[in-house]
Amino acid sequence: MMKRKFFPSIRPRRGLKDGSAAVEFAIILFPLTLLALGTFNYFAATYQITTLSGAARTMAEMARKDGKCVGNVTSTNCTADLYSLISSMGTNNNSLSGITCCTSSTTSVVSSAADIVSPVYYYSCAGQIAQSGAPYQNLLSTNSSLDCSAYAPDTRVVQYVQVFVKKGWWQLFSWDPWSSANPLKASMMLRTH
Repeated sequence: MMKRKFFPSIRPRRGLKDGSAAVEFAIILFPLTLLALGTFNYFAATYQITTLSGAARTMAEMARKDGKCVGNVTSTNCTADLYSLISSMGTNNNSLSGITCCTSSTTSVVSSAADIVSPVYYYSCAGQIAQSGAPYQNLLSTNSSLDCSAYAPDTRVVQYVQVFVKKGWWQLFSWDPWSSANPLKASMMLRTH
């Protein structure tokens, strides 16, 4: 007489697990790849912004100290020096080639001294920040004949130079916030005296 089992064995059959690791790996691979590419893209953009910030600081330092730029950043000698600096930075560091300089409205890549838009000088009263409740940016003026008599006893006019630098960035993903239409930006403002 033959016994029949009404319930199959609980033990899995051999061969049913073959390939399950490959399927699990395939399911996990796509999100991990996206995560790795997104992380790479974020850190590459962060590196690029840091590099641009350094370039903006270097240009602001030049506009602040170069004898050809002090007092007249719009002179052709100053823009020629700035172009020379930008060219040497682009030659020595590939990530600085193709930058746009020097104000926020600049749209063309610097390929000649004529493309450079001069850095901007801002002026503020020395005692203004302590005596006014207005935000810092609202206290700056492009007017060099600023009247600081309202901020006695310190009526000194403080001068700043500001440089903006932009560079187009390739989009790795469609949701990437950086593109040629929305480039990476950096700015630096330094007190001149």
